[in-house]
Amino acid sequence: MNRLERLIGYVSPSWRAKREFARMSLEIAERQYDGASRSRRTAGWVTGGGSANSEIFSALPTLRNRSRDLVRNNGYARRAISILVSAMVGDGVKAKFQMDLQGQVFTRWQSYCDADGLTSFSGLLELIENTRRVSGEALVRFRVRRAEDGFEVPLQLQVLEPDHIDSSRNETLANGYIMSGVQFNTLGQRVGYWLFREHPGEIVNTLRAAGRESVFVPASEVIHYFKRERPSQVRGVPDVAAAIMRMRDLDDYESAELVRKKIEACFSVFITNNQPSVTALAGSEAASNGRAVDKLAPGMVAHLANGEGIEFATPSVNAGYGDYVKSQLRAIAAAFGITYEQLTCDLSSVNYSSIRAGLIEFKRLIVRDQWNLMVPQLLVPIIQRWVQLAQLRGYTAFDMPLEWTMPKFEWTDPLKEILGDKEAVRAGFKTLPEVIRSMGYDPDQVFKEAAETKQKLAEMGLTFDSSAEVSEGLVALLEKSNNEKEGADRAANQRGELTEWLKNYLTH
Repeated sequence: MNRLERLIGYVSPSWRAKREFARMSLEIAERQYDGASRSRRTAGWVTGGGSANSEIFSALPTLRNRSRDLVRNNGYARRAISILVSAMVGDGVKAKFQMDLQGQVFTRWQSYCDADGLTSFSGLLELIENTRRVSGEALVRFRVRRAEDGFEVPLQLQVLEPDHIDSSRNETLANGYIMSGVQFNTLGQRVGYWLFREHPGEIVNTLRAAGRESVFVPASEVIHYFKRERPSQVRGVPDVAAAIMRMRDLDDYESAELVRKKIEACFSVFITNNQPSVTALAGSEAASNGRAVDKLAPGMVAHLANGEGIEFATPSVNAGYGDYVKSQLRAIAAAFGITYEQLTCDLSSVNYSSIRAGLIEFKRLIVRDQWNLMVPQLLVPIIQRWVQLAQLRGYTAFDMPLEWTMPKFEWTDPLKEILGDKEAVRAGFKTLPEVIRSMGYDPDQVFKEAAETKQKLAEMGLTFDSSAEVSEGLVALLEKSNNEKEGADRAANQRGELTEWLKNYLTH
């Protein structure tokens, strides 16, 4: 105990006790957690305690631009994003409504919902998801059309890149505040966005001053689609962020390896001569500096003069190249949340069990994002606005969907997995509609088509193995055959026993 501590204890014993308690708590914490220790191993580990926004805002433009560059020029980054978007959206998300009429109107709306007139609703979902994965976030603007435009439901969707958000707007207001272009009220609720009319990097923007000015758009007119990983997070981060440096380093490493191989491909021969006169090999040519440049030819036999010798350049062998690249690709795949086999299309070292185990975890991550992110943050607001405008057009009975059917996951082994689902349904662990939805189909539509097909086949006098009557007949025929076989076996055994008894009787 030093003099200062004794002096503090003399003046204020409670203050000294608090200081001692704090010092002891710090020492205990550092002893319990190696990651909190201050040693030579952690001397270069610089960490920050800023909020999510303070860490994201300064880095977001650079992360976004580098992410786009990698997806444009790096095949692995492009492949990873494509795998994730395809798993999330697939051939589209299906909404099940209580009324058949509502489903029909919604199906027709999907064909004209794109404000740019280039794709369908499924295509828009793919574009939105791809933008979020690459840029960290995506904006969807509701475009309400006039009655004279002739739309059955006067709503279209416009997808914007996050660059449209004026990130330079950060200020305190009388009724709230603006943070990185997003305006909040005093309760911390989003009330609007400050958006550029045109993309800041657009070519025509240099000629239009109005395009460089941001305008306020109410939050009710915009969907801000991003993944929130911390409670106070306002903006999204690209999926590529965790793999940017590793992918860049791998690109540099492969470029260096390519240059090394090109250099090694230049087969070099060095001729040493300690004689005053130079005797060149056959086929030599004079270089610009007057020295002889020799050429090697197939089957050439050359005689060297006394004092001459030949040395060949020996290429180095990089035996660890393949292992290093594979280890880096595994780490990159883990950063994206996909398997190494999905990233590289390398199936040389997998079997059914290993690839199924990897895909199970991948499916779990995709299902999590579908139901915790895409449905509440994207699909529900779109359908709510669609129902609202449909009701204004006279469809007063329209309501929100009863359920959503996500795109199916392809089976690793269809026969095994179908039999597994069949047994789960028979045991009561799953319901038939649940299995059908997992395959990406609408159960009611499947049942309806099955009933119509059965009726049509009966009218036409056609039967197939899938028909219930045929299946029951096959089962009955199989049981009959088994019973007859058992009877024949018993009769054969009896004849054998009788024959054996007669032999014994006659010989004795």
